[in-house]
Amino acid sequence: MLGVFQTLVAASLCWFLASSLWVYPHSLSYFNESIGGPLNGPKHLLGSNVDWGQDLRSPLEHNELQ
Repeated sequence: MLGVFQTLVAASLCWFLASSLWVYPHSLSYFNESIGGPLNGPKHLLGSNVDWGQDLRSPLEHNELQ
């Protein structure tokens, strides 16, 4: 029974790690896979902004490189 528990814990940790890396570096807009993940997240928001400019540095750095 302990082996099954350890397998479930390891699988859950791998799932968490994979889902976190999938949305990196946009972790602010992370939505759990139970509602469809980040692609379906905006369907569950009502008039709310996901990102209020916290990632503004990224486009600015991109423009400086060009």
